[in-house]
Amino acid sequence: QAYEFRIPSEGQPNAINLKTNISQNIPSERQYQFRETPGTTRDTASGRFPISPEAFQPAPGEIIVDNEDAGFSTQESQQRHKLKDLLRKKPKETPQYTYLFPVRPEWTATSMDCCYGDIVRSAMFKKKGTGQATATWRTELPEEGYYEISVWNARDENSYVTIVTEEGKEEKMGRGQRYTVQAEGQEAEEPVIVDMEAEKNDWVSLGQFYLPAGEVSVTLTDETEGIYVIADAIKFRLVQ
Repeated sequence: QAYEFRIPSEGQPNAINLKTNISQNIPSERQYQFRETPGTTRDTASGRFPISPEAFQPAPGEIIVDNEDAGFSTQESQQRHKLKDLLRKKPKETPQYTYLFPVRPEWTATSMDCCYGDIVRSAMFKKKGTGQATATWRTELPEEGYYEISVWNARDENSYVTIVTEEGKEEKMGRGQRYTVQAEGQEAEEPVIVDMEAEKNDWVSLGQFYLPAGEVSVTLTDETEGIYVIADAIKFRLVQ
């Protein structure tokens, strides 16, 4: 079942925070910001109204693979660790989700409201590397054709990393992430590089690809000009 809740407001709110309480969503609070001026209506009815659950389903011709799904996996770098890293004591209990701390050398789960997800909004991140560590999304396409492939940009638009140039100016640091598309029985496409810091917290298109029916994968490496990479969800949309 699905419901719409209507709450009249005397003025235009900047944001609404929704605490999920006993439903135990992760994170437990959802924030909806009104960055653009919404439309107006004379309908002031308030309360709970039933709506179709289909409103929350992927659109026809779309396949979404989240980092919480079985089709997602990560591969750590094969580089040798320094002796001090091997001798470092690990905590007895590591939380399943942690804060986005970009210096972690291994793939680490984080949960933020800007991540993609239904009950759990999460993503995997790690600091920049040589390209040996990867995150991969796999799925089965029902038919061949042109597919637009998009990635979810789990980015808090209120925070970013800056660098100081040789001229002493402070500039926003980019985060070019490298994605490779590969279909079963075909050579991998050339990597697609997207600066995620220049994009909004939304779906970001990698382009359109002609793909056969069957298994297809998208791989992200830890090579970047920024200081970290983050892997969340992938969407395949059949164009024709």
